[in-house]
Amino acid sequence: MANTTSPSTAIGPSSKLGLPTEDSIVLEEGKANNGFQEFSMKVDTPPSNFQKIVAELIGTYFLIFLGCGAALVNKVEPLTILGIAIVWGLVPMYVVSQLLGATLASLTLRVLFSDQDNLRSIMTHYSSPTTDLEAITWEFIISFLLMFTICGVATDHRASKDISGLAVGAVLLVNVMVAGPITGASMNPARSFGPAIVLGIYTKIWVFILAPVLGAMAATLVYRILRVIKPEKSESTKSIYNHLYLKAEP
Repeated sequence: MANTTSPSTAIGPSSKLGLPTEDSIVLEEGKANNGFQEFSMKVDTPPSNFQKIVAELIGTYFLIFLGCGAALVNKVEPLTILGIAIVWGLVPMYVVSQLLGATLASLTLRVLFSDQDNLRSIMTHYSSPTTDLEAITWEFIISFLLMFTICGVATDHRASKDISGLAVGAVLLVNVMVAGPITGASMNPARSFGPAIVLGIYTKIWVFILAPVLGAMAATLVYRILRVIKPEKSESTKSIYNHLYLKAEP
């Protein structure tokens, strides 16, 4: 019996079955890559100034509330990790948001804990035999160390951001353990000024405003002087994505 299968009905890729072709695969890969790039651009969009200010206010509020609240419950000095020092170039709204957050947190603690003597433990203070000069020196040193670490691991684009939080937290912990029993380890004027406003006690407050600011400013200047800007990397160090998916031009 003669073979009646015509060339047009020969077995092969059928458009009716919707089997992928080489062109369709390349097209779909292009769409996927474009979608990934658009998603990455959306994720990497930096926050607005308003979002940063609100974050400063909320972050300072909870740092003061949780840290000083623990000091009140346990009736010990407030040896707590309480935020980041004010740095050179910080916009005034950041300063206002931190002061407002610290004041609101201190006011909340005053409502929750009515014992005036107990509330004094949320303040940063020092007493004899510690002198004003010694307190200024301690606050200057720990603020300098904190700000220098932040410059190195958090603000420098060459540093890995994966460990920045761990590095800053470790420095804060060491500062609090060493200087906490002496001055309370403020490291941030807002941390000291907020409780002072609520309790109406401004004894030695100038120490906790002046020393952290000077320490942070000095650390920023020193880091800028010591920082070495390396030349741009060569083409051979481009990302793996570019090497895998971009075709070399002839």
